[in-house]
Amino acid sequence: MSLTRLDELFHAARARPAGEWPAFLARECGGDEELASTLLGMLREEGQAFSWFDEAESSLGLFWEEVLPERLGPYRVLRRLGSGGMGTVYLAEGFGRTLAVKCMRWGGAGLLKRFLDERQILSRLDHPGIARFLDGGRTPSGEPYLVMEYIEGTPLSEWERSGRILAERVKLLRAVAETVAYAHENQVVHGDLKPSNVLVTASGQPKLLDFGIAKLLDRGEESNEESRSIALTPAYAAPEQLAGEPISELTDVYGLGALLAELTAEGADPWLAEIVQRAVSPDVAGRYPSVRAMLDDLRAWEQGRRTAPTA
Repeated sequence: MSLTRLDELFHAARARPAGEWPAFLARECGGDEELASTLLGMLREEGQAFSWFDEAESSLGLFWEEVLPERLGPYRVLRRLGSGGMGTVYLAEGFGRTLAVKCMRWGGAGLLKRFLDERQILSRLDHPGIARFLDGGRTPSGEPYLVMEYIEGTPLSEWERSGRILAERVKLLRAVAETVAYAHENQVVHGDLKPSNVLVTASGQPKLLDFGIAKLLDRGEESNEESRSIALTPAYAAPEQLAGEPISELTDVYGLGALLAELTAEGADPWLAEIVQRAVSPDVAGRYPSVRAMLDDLRAWEQGRRTAPTA
């Protein structure tokens, strides 16, 4: 049993809900029952050991609900939607519409830079697949906030469990990829493509969320220290990210491949498997050279041209 493989699968599984562990391990362990059993035991033991922390975190969440701010700038806060690495997102209303307001809660120069970068990045993107940036400001105590359109939708993981056929899944992934390609054409790399960052609206439009660790390509390379400070989800992060190296368009190619692998896991289609394999190549030189190149093969699959993926 490879310790490296054991560690990789452990971290990939623990990033998922506990209810998905058995199916995920059965799929990823390739029939190695001993490996799957060992990993499942490790995951369950960790959950029991730190259950007290979950309770404390829940209590803290209730505390933050109790101290809900009444207003953020001109916007009246209605309720808390959730928290992320950089702050808290609130449902708010202002100027006759319902909005999402993301407010940075924790300090630090590095975190402030990332938050302001996200605000700048969103202000330059205008696409139906991205929540629109509407406004920004600071609270009386100095914390910056950004205001976005509020998206009502179903998280991607929930959407894929609702009996979608393979063609629907590929179509949705293609729409996400089109959005990512648009971002790249505007010199933006998302860098954190995972199911929790995709919402699907009632009309079937996927919306890409959370540009908190996105990178502006026309600003030059970020430092390795900045990359290592970012909290990543191992199951969807590219090897270069996990190694603390700068991200690029090919990092998003990997993320799209990981999403495609999850969306098509139940469909035994060798052509789609080839597309996934190329997108998630550990070596960046082995990946698609761009999201547009990956999109060419996805469209060809949808149109039934059963030729090999492009070289």
